[in-house]
Amino acid sequence: MRASPIISLPERSLLRVLARCYRRNIDPAPLVAALAKEFSGAYGYRISLLSNRIAEGVPVVDAIHGLPGIVSPSVDAILMFANQSGTLSEAYQSLLDQDHGCKEEVGVDGESPTQMMLRVLASFFFALMVITFLLLFIMPTFEKMFDEFGLVLPAPTVLLIAVAAHLSPYIGLAILGVVLLLLIRSPVLASSLWNTWSLMSLGKKTASPPVQVRSLLASTIESGQSIETIVCSLSHVHRHGNTGKRLSRAVSRIEQGADGWTALAKSKVLCSREARALALTQSPDTQAWLLDWSASKRQSRRDRQRFAWTETLSLLLTLTLAIVVGWTAIAVFLPLCDLIWGLS
Repeated sequence: MRASPIISLPERSLLRVLARCYRRNIDPAPLVAALAKEFSGAYGYRISLLSNRIAEGVPVVDAIHGLPGIVSPSVDAILMFANQSGTLSEAYQSLLDQDHGCKEEVGVDGESPTQMMLRVLASFFFALMVITFLLLFIMPTFEKMFDEFGLVLPAPTVLLIAVAAHLSPYIGLAILGVVLLLLIRSPVLASSLWNTWSLMSLGKKTASPPVQVRSLLASTIESGQSIETIVCSLSHVHRHGNTGKRLSRAVSRIEQGADGWTALAKSKVLCSREARALALTQSPDTQAWLLDWSASKRQSRRDRQRFAWTETLSLLLTLTLAIVVGWTAIAVFLPLCDLIWGLS
């Protein structure tokens, strides 16, 4: 099972149009322009720009690469690599067929990390609105009433008012920021809920560079190309970051006469154990299976870690919310009790 990026519905629509045009050898510019009318906002504008660039004669993959945000970085890397290795049709089909990664892992209660985080953030926002209302309208009334009756506010209430006085400018900015975020990024948030995007980064959950490299190697080695040729093509796709530097070192070792798998191992693109197993296996199908297994294993481990961190963060936010709400409730009800006792 090959590790694949999560593809949103707009991306899937675009890839489906491009794949059909590629197989039938027809100009994709008119169909992409028609697709742009189906989407509003920034994404529709990007698709319109893509159709214009294709109409100007820019190759499809280069046009996509020149428009950040029209597809995820993982999809962009896969298309660039497939275009250089001559497996673009297979790449389109693989991206459209692989749906196993499009659902987030769920917990024992059937709730995904995205849903969990959204629920906690929504609770925080609602509690913040209620607490702000109490601090702006209820607590000043309590202060006036206690002054009129010559009573002393309880310590939790005084502490809450003091903290609120220091944080009041930031509370307003926080509420304004959340409202603006919902207004400006509402299409993105809606797509996030529908396509299980990561709400923490407001971007799609993508595979890590080591997983991408193994997945790309697996998808290309079945075509019969030598590992040395594949590594050289892959170095043109991953040019940045640690993975890009390691691939450049691997290419340099290959140019000096080293074996492809050995160069990948010495450059730390692959583990030594992986490289030895792949070098001993002469069958491209078996090598592709081993690379797929390694990519899936790494992606699963990364997803489990992400799931654990999200659950931990959600738990901490829930505990913080409980403390804040409990403190506010005590600070509000204690003055009421004191007023009742003072008047009785």
